Amino acid sequence: MIKKDISREEIKQRVLEFVVANSKYYSEYEANFILKNCLWGMNSCFVPDILRQIYDDLDLLDDSKNIYNGFIDFLRQNFDLDQDIIEVGGGRTISGIAKRIALGQNKGTVTVYDPLLFQTKTDIPNLILKKKTFFRKTNIANAKLIYGFMPCFATKTIIEAAADRKINFAVALCDGYHERYDDIYSDYSWHDDMMFLAEKFIRNNDLGSLGVTDLKNYDDPYPVLYNKRLSKFKKIVYNKNLKK
Repeated sequence: MIKKDISREEIKQRVLEFVVANSKYYSEYEANFILKNCLWGMNSCFVPDILRQIYDDLDLLDDSKNIYNGFIDFLRQNFDLDQDIIEVGGGRTISGIAKRIALGQNKGTVTVYDPLLFQTKTDIPNLILKKKTFFRKTNIANAKLIYGFMPCFATKTIIEAAADRKINFAVALCDGYHERYDDIYSDYSWHDDMMFLAEKFIRNNDLGSLGVTDLKNYDDPYPVLYNKRLSKFKKIVYNKNLKK
């Protein structure tokens, strides 16, 4: 949600200046959508990604109600972020999630893949930007975690790539609209399909169990999928119980 002390007029002006400065990266339809809906974030934490990325880049968001911070808190609670990490579908601007993780790392890197990136250079040495599509077979030899924040079509790719390499993953799902055909494919059936896929790949590749959570505190109604591994202590106890 946008900070309360920023006026409607200032929001409109700053978003307009951003769109004009980066007009070559937006279609006419996208630019019109952004300008028409630029105040959306005054009333909700959950806004279309094309707006959310601009808000974050312009530092318009209240930290306590920034969904990126909520997702990072979830990642930090479940995974070691001091290692080599891959973000898929980070968006056109420098990913607010990847940037925050990279700045907080004591070691490791964050590599972002998105073919729509505005730029590939950054002054954060451990943040790597690749203006490329991420594929299941993309070479990410040292990565220990792959995540995506509403990566749409790449959701399945993230799950498959993590399973192939037996590394951790986390995906915040979008509405699934891109998978609808003739209005008969609902967002919930797509979510169910992704949960089934994730559970199967986790089970078949010894990645622990399927974890499902959400970011409803940030007005996001869609699930977050991830693999939950047993801690070393719990794994020892679990194995002992199996032998009994």
